Amino acid sequence: MTSIGFDQPLYILPFDHRGSFQTQIFGWKGALTAEQTAQIAAAKQVIYDGFKAAIAGGVPKKKAGSSPPKGSKR
Repeated sequence: MTSIGFDQPLYILPFDHRGSFQTQIFGWKGALTAEQTAQIAAAKQVIYDGFKAAIAGGVPKKKAGSSPPKGSKR
């Protein structure tokens, strides 16, 4: 495996809050209807539920973004 220059566990939450989520995942452009907004919210809830399941399954909260890594400028 190629070294990526990172020696800590790396967890990535595949969540996009920008308009690209609506256009690239759902293919919708322009103003959304209430139903479309609800569908996007439901999709994002699935992602968040997976995040919560990872925490419940043992991923350390500190590694899951609840606090910035040491030396981080976040």
